[in-house]
Amino acid sequence: MDNGRRRIMIAIQSSLDGQRRTFKELFEFFNRHDFSVGGNWDIDGGFFDLKMGADEVEGKYYFLRIPGIPEQGNFGENDAIIRLGTPFLLVHHYQDNQDDTARYRTYTAVMDQFASPVEKDAPASDEWVRRTEEWLRKIEAKFPFH
Repeated sequence: MDNGRRRIMIAIQSSLDGQRRTFKELFEFFNRHDFSVGGNWDIDGGFFDLKMGADEVEGKYYFLRIPGIPEQGNFGENDAIIRLGTPFLLVHHYQDNQDDTARYRTYTAVMDQFASPVEKDAPASDEWVRRTEEWLRKIEAKFPFH
């Protein structure tokens, strides 16, 4: 433990790192487990994001983010071969003066693209690092492609 010091974007070792599957297989697996494809992907790569929670007081959203790097084809194409990268905890800190309905939608795990982050890569507490590791271990245990 580091006595509550705050961190920025924490990489987490995982058995998913380096796994290779088609985009379709990965998309279907992650979609079944409440992940979405992050809004900033392009043909060269993207992220599978799981919104784990929010701190409404501080205006922070916590994501488990798993990078996907195409080795054959383009990210988003069903038959593209995608290699998973090192998962990490990502924290977005959004402006406090935004209307809650405009910046947070309960029907999707995707952050509202119209709310500008105050800090794109906000610090994370030890508690959120621990929670992220727990979520990741659950996903690893369910991953059918080892």
